[in-house]
Amino acid sequence: MPETKCQSPRVLYPFDLHLPGCLAVFLCCALLAGCKTTSSSGSKVTATTIVQGYTPARVLYVTREVFVSHGYKDEPALGMSLTFEKKGNTMDSLLYGNWTEGVWLRARVTIVDLGSGKCAIDCNATYVRDKGAGFMEDEQSRPGSGPYRKILEEVEKRLAVPEPAASGTP
Repeated sequence: MPETKCQSPRVLYPFDLHLPGCLAVFLCCALLAGCKTTSSSGSKVTATTIVQGYTPARVLYVTREVFVSHGYKDEPALGMSLTFEKKGNTMDSLLYGNWTEGVWLRARVTIVDLGSGKCAIDCNATYVRDKGAGFMEDEQSRPGSGPYRKILEEVEKRLAVPEPAASGTP
């Protein structure tokens, strides 16, 4: 009769069972993490443009004028950064809103002095749900740069128009 060897049963530890699952989750997260577009200021942006021959203050002023003319309300500037908001349209609300209220569009614009008379205008656009709800406010990146690209192009055009000369009469 052949001799059989008795093997003791292998004990599975919780670490042994969870290791493959943890590795799978880690790999999925690593693969799904997207690349981000960086601007001249190093932050994620929706649209950006570079203008030349204007002071950063002039660029900031004209940028504010253009966004306000497009129906955005502005908040006080913080240095060379502006924040604009406006209520989203029906399509924005259907696509990105929630059941209780629509969605707001928020654009954070930063003017970056690149030296040699060049400035970059960086615009980071988001959709905002539950606006004004403090930590419950939900801000999501806005896909696509179309409308903001056009606004920045308008800023470039308005900058090309000379400033009106100050009149000598009071």
